[in-house]
Amino acid sequence: MAVDPFRFLGLAFATADLLFEVDDQGRVTFAAGAGHNLAGFDDAALVGRSWLDIFAEADRPTADALLGGLSEGERRSLAEIELAAGADGRPRAASLSAFHLPQNGPRRSCALTLIQGGAKRRSNGKLFDRAEFESIARALIETGPGLELGLIEFAGLDLQRSSLSTEDGVALDLRLAGALKAEAYADAAAELGDQRFALVRRKGDSPEAMVRRLTMLLGPALAPSATALPIDSAGSISQIMRALKFTLDGFIADGEPPAGGASLSPTPTPSARWWTRVSSNWCSSPSSPWPPARFATMRSWCALRTVRAPSRRSAWPRSST
Repeated sequence: MAVDPFRFLGLAFATADLLFEVDDQGRVTFAAGAGHNLAGFDDAALVGRSWLDIFAEADRPTADALLGGLSEGERRSLAEIELAAGADGRPRAASLSAFHLPQNGPRRSCALTLIQGGAKRRSNGKLFDRAEFESIARALIETGPGLELGLIEFAGLDLQRSSLSTEDGVALDLRLAGALKAEAYADAAAELGDQRFALVRRKGDSPEAMVRRLTMLLGPALAPSATALPIDSAGSISQIMRALKFTLDGFIADGEPPAGGASLSPTPTPSARWWTRVSSNWCSSPSSPWPPARFATMRSWCALRTVRAPSRRSAWPRSST
């Protein structure tokens, strides 16, 4: 049975506005669709150009990382990427999907779909700080299930930065930001300090695969490691955000993510090191009148606080002694 090629073309354009192929040198080898509307060039004029010309300069490291980390048989996508400004100068954005079909050799297949209403944000190419990250994480968790919190540490980052010139250090930071945003959902990636980073991403991809891509893009000298915690959306958003902040605090302080199999639940289970740190801080404070008199152990007090924090001191159970 002969297959009508227009059938495949129709199916492709049902979900995309522009289809194009990119070779291993980053050049467009084929383009079909609304090239003029999305890229500012007719389809034929796109061929031979760098595919990064399609995107706003600040988002080019993210696009480059998306394609650079693609393995044979793998498909990856970005929910939103800013396009190069059109003739009217207004910001425009599209979703980007890329697939590496082994039979196509080094060529990668890409699809762009214009986001109606223009770009929702203007990227500056940088990562969020913690406060910005918590704000965007809250918005994403409220609107989209199936997310997880990724915690990444680059053990060799400080050493690598110290060995580079100022210019090369800036270039490394741009590549690092692009690689992490390519892993994140909706650009939700942040630098926490002490070589530690966090991002919100979709479930379904292992932390090992993320580490493999980061190593491929940034080199083994940065020594990346990662873990991922599924976000349990069963609780209220305020409970989930308390759990997220609790987890980030522990990761920043100790570089110790929760044990494998853990999730970002509204009532997280603190690590042994966390209990030790809290107990030490409490006992060293002479102004703390309670709860040791009311609870047999610091662990029982903090466990109750994690589950339900009272609005006033009288809400705590009284000691039977």
